[in-house]
Amino acid sequence: MNTAAILRALQTSQLADNGLLTTNEKIQVQQTLAALAQRGWQAYVVVLPQSEELTTWHKLWPLMQLPESNALLLLYNGRRWEARGWALATLHSAILRRQQERQTC
Repeated sequence: MNTAAILRALQTSQLADNGLLTTNEKIQVQQTLAALAQRGWQAYVVVLPQSEELTTWHKLWPLMQLPESNALLLLYNGRRWEARGWALATLHSAILRRQQERQTC
């Protein structure tokens, strides 16, 4: 499993599961991605082995050159997930700001 192989997989599909999902799991994810696309939301999912650290794969985000406003890249290793896009950074900043405001009041 390497970065180039995952990027190639994501050029033809919104799901790169590295052979880790069952057929039914794969179908469910693909149906969810299709439903999101019908609503104008672009999403990509990369499924990694549990032994993989997600931070190693953060390099995919800039390499894919996705627009942060309406595209999402979700990394999942069976233990945890991390996502970037869909303006999540803006949302996260707003949540932190609101929490800080509440603490100072």
